[in-house]
Amino acid sequence: MRHPIYFILWIVLLHVGSVSGIPSALAASAPMDSAEESLSVFDCVRRAESSDPVALSVRAQRLGAQAVVEQARALPNPSVSYLAQDLGLQGSTGPLLLQQVTAGFSPFAALLRVQESRAACASQRQTQAAIAVDLLRLRETVGRAFYELQLLEKLWRLEQDSVRLSEQLVAESQTRKRHGDASGLDVLRAESEREESARLAEHSAHTLAMAQRAFALLIGESSPKPLLLAQEDPSWLTQLPIPIADALSQVQKDDVSAQCAVLLELALSKRPERAWALEELHQSEVLSKLATLRALPLSDIQVSGGIRSSMAGVGGIVAITGSLPILDWNQGLRHRAQAQGVRAQARLAEVRQQIQIEVESSLRDFYHVRALRLQRAQPLHERRARALDLTRKLFAEGLASFGDVVMASRDLFSARRTLLQLERDALVARWRLAVAVAAW
Repeated sequence: MRHPIYFILWIVLLHVGSVSGIPSALAASAPMDSAEESLSVFDCVRRAESSDPVALSVRAQRLGAQAVVEQARALPNPSVSYLAQDLGLQGSTGPLLLQQVTAGFSPFAALLRVQESRAACASQRQTQAAIAVDLLRLRETVGRAFYELQLLEKLWRLEQDSVRLSEQLVAESQTRKRHGDASGLDVLRAESEREESARLAEHSAHTLAMAQRAFALLIGESSPKPLLLAQEDPSWLTQLPIPIADALSQVQKDDVSAQCAVLLELALSKRPERAWALEELHQSEVLSKLATLRALPLSDIQVSGGIRSSMAGVGGIVAITGSLPILDWNQGLRHRAQAQGVRAQARLAEVRQQIQIEVESSLRDFYHVRALRLQRAQPLHERRARALDLTRKLFAEGLASFGDVVMASRDLFSARRTLLQLERDALVARWRLAVAVAAW
């Protein structure tokens, strides 16, 4: 699968925007103006799954697995031999020859082909499970990138609000200076804040533009173009996905451990990693039986029949050939099959632990971030907004300094950034939980 490459590209381009000294010419354009259509997270996932790199990779894996099955089911071709031998005798027409034609086949090869086809079918099912695992990780990657890009868009709008506020402060400072209520220092500080806000806005615009193009490549677009993302349902910030909520309907809401246990069993019944490990364990059992059959060289036995023509007349030939199981009892393949079985058991235990940590961490993260947002971030944002409004009124009446207004505005934007980041964290945790349980 190629989606890890796109994810790395997404991260690299995202971090490009965090480098200082960005040329203003690159950041001057508004990234949202060139978007063409609104895409939900599910639309982006479907596009990524149907993109050429992913679709071609999946097709190649399936064709390879099918080829292994077809090869395992094919019976060996019969053998044909022709022998012409000069007997060293002369006849009336010249040298007398002994001519012999035989055809042979391996009658017991079908026994091995049955076990080999079973092993190949188990390998094919492993490939199908591996494809499902890759697609599952692709969904998680696209979902994370989707919400990261949404956060960048909201931060870009926030910086635009900061620019507008700084321009208003400059106008108010100049007005107060004309009335004699402010000094030139206040105007200079207001203009400095405006320049700083403009720099941050350009930086945010450039970062968003680069991230939009990287995300377009991630979901398989032919060219790196900006995409407009649809806003999520506000209920997603506080409510679990419907399949997960239905599974937890019989569990107490405050018993997180019991909820994790229920979701773990649900995830184990759906996750392709567990199916992959089970198929590997089944394949090891089939390969062990196959190694036992090959210890007896039944497939080496070949029965041949033919005719022989010489000066004495025409006769028949029957030949049976094979190998004696004296030196090689196929112990290497037996031990290899046993080792694969032990690895499959270890993988099963590892998969269970991995699914458990993914389910529990994403569920607890969602509850934790939801509580922080509702109990801390939202009240703080509301108080910061009221404080800024009151400070600006006092500043207009000459009862507050310009520094108080700057600090209040900075506090408000900091609280708003924190709120937006917590919303992003809640959506990412919700998406991680849906992917961990394989239910969305």
